[in-house]
Amino acid sequence: MKIISVFFSMQICFVFASQAQIKIDTTINISIEEIKELEPKLQSEDPTFRFEFLGKKDVSFFLEAQKLSPQNFIWIDLIQMHFAGERYNARQLKNENERKILFENALQYLLESLKNLENVQLIDSNDSIQKVYNFYIGVLKEDISFAAVGAGELDMAEQLADELLSNNVDTLSFNYGNIIHNANTILGRVALKKNNLKQAKEYLIKSIEVPDSPQLRSFGPTYILAKELLEKGEKDIVLDYLDLVADFWANPEHINSSETREMAGNQKKWSC
Repeated sequence: MKIISVFFSMQICFVFASQAQIKIDTTINISIEEIKELEPKLQSEDPTFRFEFLGKKDVSFFLEAQKLSPQNFIWIDLIQMHFAGERYNARQLKNENERKILFENALQYLLESLKNLENVQLIDSNDSIQKVYNFYIGVLKEDISFAAVGAGELDMAEQLADELLSNNVDTLSFNYGNIIHNANTILGRVALKKNNLKQAKEYLIKSIEVPDSPQLRSFGPTYILAKELLEKGEKDIVLDYLDLVADFWANPEHINSSETREMAGNQKKWSC
């Protein structure tokens, strides 16, 4: 199983654009035998089966499978991939109340998944397994904080983001820079929703002042806070942000700040 698949999944949001909003079904009936048969296929190096399976099952199935097979983190991967699709769907909704309901439902299943994970008693407690476990705790909390913002649970989002930054002490971890970026983005969005514009702009810049990260360098940062600030008329800070994005994302030989600034006028292409 590749941990990196969690981040790759964020790039295939379009696969789930047609999925309907789903509430948790507590009547799912699956056996441990069925789960054990599925897991090797889902963990294959070829992701084709995983993506097809994701489109056929809803999040209730993944939650039940996680309960039956808590030592296998593939089910959390699928829950997070499902949430990536929900985030994409949210961007297509024009009605703010519909977006709020979508994130309220997402918050419900993400919290359930975190609860399942926190109840796991690791069979093997060696450092490698513990790091993987801690990684999934962290990425679930990142998703929960994002969903909490969309659901209007601002205090929860702020608390989780602060916690993520406080616990982000392993500077050698590939996820170190990602946490800095994502947590500061969440804190900036919370500040903006609480009408603290100055603080929101500070968090925007902090979110991009990160060390090297393979995920950010490959896929780039999130632009959602920049987009929300731009909608408030804060063009200058967004242009500063885009210049900083160019500094670490583009090939140094091909950096052209004027090109990155053009992105400020095209909000619709900005990802979640």
